[in-house]
Amino acid sequence: MGNINKISKRLGVSEYIVKQWVNKGILKCLVIDGEMVFDDKEVERFIKETGIQLIKPEEFAKFIDKEIYNIDGTKSLEETFEQLHSEYCRTQNVMTPEEIASLVAEVID
Repeated sequence: MGNINKISKRLGVSEYIVKQWVNKGILKCLVIDGEMVFDDKEVERFIKETGIQLIKPEEFAKFIDKEIYNIDGTKSLEETFEQLHSEYCRTQNVMTPEEIASLVAEVID
């Protein structure tokens, strides 16, 4: 069992995306004392049924120590993260949060 914060971290998406999935009925939860609570078996079902392959933070961390520079030799944190994230998703054959949201939208439409 886990709350929305724990589940969003586990799935690698924002709490907002998790709430959207709940509101659309594709991910089920209980509401206990006003807080969303997710059963581990339900989360596993969701992952299996959607075929979503998620980014694991410990795997992504391997890419963090790479040096990526802009063409002009400067390096911005946001650009570095985006490049690392794209490289990770490409090399590990996983979906980005945006791709996950798009896939889920296609499944429920």
